[in-house]
Order: sequence, then structure tokens, then C-alpha cells
Amino acid sequence: MQRGEEMNITLSVDDEIVKKVRKIAIDKNTTLTAMVRGYLTSVAKGDVASREEQIQKLKSTFHAYSRNMGPRTWKREDLYDRLNAVKGFASVGVTALLERFSTRSRITRWWTA
Repeated sequence: MQRGEEMNITLSVDDEIVKKVRKIAIDKNTTLTAMVRGYLTSVAKGDVASREEQIQKLKSTFHAYSRNMGPRTWKREDLYDRLNAVKGFASVGVTALLERFSTRSRITRWWTA
């Protein structure tokens, strides 16, 4: 089936509801089928409009909260090197770091005591 072609569908609806809607359709100078078609079309358009509205809200949020970080001057490998360096410091321990990077001050002696 190509886009734009109409498809017949079968619905199961309570008889009383069909009678009431047919009366409403007559009052509106239309048919039950036209009313159902119109309703389904409005649902489809509303879904598209709702999705577009959500996308626009998301884009405006990104725009409002994004910051210009400048040009990308790093490579992925640089991030891994940096991560491994941080992991290396974490495994050394606080006492060893104090001894390694500070002079033998009172703080270092207090911390290692």
C-alpha cells in the first residue's frame, strides 16, 4: 500500500454508541466514517506536533545550558592517560603521597605517626 491510499478497517463498537454517533454525524452534516477518519487524522497530527514540540523544548534546553568549550584539543588516548595517572595516585595511598610530594613538615610527621 502506498502513502495516501485509504485502507478499510473493521472496528467493534457497541450498537448504542454507533447509533448515538450516527445521529451526531447527521446533525453535523457528515458521516460516521468521516468522523472516525477525522478523529484518527487529528490523533496522528497531534502525535507529530507533540513530538516536534518536545524536540524543540529539548533543543532550547540544550541551547540554554550548553557552554562553548572551545575547540577540541585533546585526543581520546589523552583521556585514558590522564585516567591511568589518577588511578596510579589513588593506589599509592595518602601517606605515600604526603611523603612523596611534601617536605618533612609537621603535617607529614603528624599524618604518618
